[in-house]
Amino acid sequence: MKKVGVIVLSVVLLVVAGSGVVLFHKNREARNALLMSEQKAESWHEKMVRLEHETVRLKNQIRANEAQIETLASEIQSKNQTISNFQQKFEHVAREPGFREDAHEHLRSLHATTDAGLEAQLQNQASKTTGLQKQLQEADARAVSLHAELLAEQGMVGSLEKQLDNARALALLLEAKIEQGQTGKQELKELLSELQQKQDQLKTRTDQLQSEYTAMVSQLENELKNKTVTIEKLKERLSITFIDSILFDSAKSSISPEGRTVLETVGTILRDVQNHKILVIGHTDNLPIKHEYQHIFPSNWELSTARATAVVRYFQFGVGLDPANLEAAGRAHHDPVASNETSQGRAKNRRVNILITPNPE
Repeated sequence: MKKVGVIVLSVVLLVVAGSGVVLFHKNREARNALLMSEQKAESWHEKMVRLEHETVRLKNQIRANEAQIETLASEIQSKNQTISNFQQKFEHVAREPGFREDAHEHLRSLHATTDAGLEAQLQNQASKTTGLQKQLQEADARAVSLHAELLAEQGMVGSLEKQLDNARALALLLEAKIEQGQTGKQELKELLSELQQKQDQLKTRTDQLQSEYTAMVSQLENELKNKTVTIEKLKERLSITFIDSILFDSAKSSISPEGRTVLETVGTILRDVQNHKILVIGHTDNLPIKHEYQHIFPSNWELSTARATAVVRYFQFGVGLDPANLEAAGRAHHDPVASNETSQGRAKNRRVNILITPNPE
């Protein structure tokens, strides 16, 4: 029992320790994966911030270019208006002979030069605006891509956080099991200690009974050495067998004077033995009860039981044994120790058997 308990405890501790190691590795792997994912998310977040700054800068530059374009358009419109005014004034002057053609030529040249310069500036600003718009579209595309990657990584972070929460829950469960195992270990130690105490008490009790039975057997053998009595020690019980002629007359259940002397000797020895049960069993041969006694003992059942009861009654009232430890039984001729075909065998079968066993506490 003690070895089995120790083995069970060892197996439980090994299982708990193994589970703790596995859970520790899983928890560490989840933490590492979560840390790497957080680092990636932080890097992508920095990229998103830089991209947003670049987008703002491009938008500001586009707005500035558009403002310049509007300014140039306004200047062109103003200059056109100035030229128109100048033309009107010039027409009045050009009416004079010889001046008209030269003035018209000079005016066309000035107008062409002004328009060409302003148109070139306008095209240049439009080209810059187109380039900036293209850069802005590319930045927007990169922002969308980074945002999608950020969402995916956030999903992965959420999954890893859930795994980490599960690992923490398992760790708490394992800690509870370890604590429960420690409690079970203490209970097992207490149980083993209690069993050891009971085993020690049982050994002490067994040694005491062994000593008592040895002393009782020795005393009975000395007291009954001249009688027809058989004494046997069967494991933890003692058997004393009397031939019926020592205790009873033929076909009688009253104890003879010689029988009282023998039973008093045995009872006195048994009275000094503590915590024991005494079973008295009556036996007969297989010959039927004689006709003149059948009104008293219809069969061997009644005769064997009456003889056992007579011995028990004498132990109680004649010797003073505790009746709570006494018991009587009759077996008639159904438990022979020899053949009933011969007179010698039938004589052995007619007997009274006293069984003495320890009284369980």
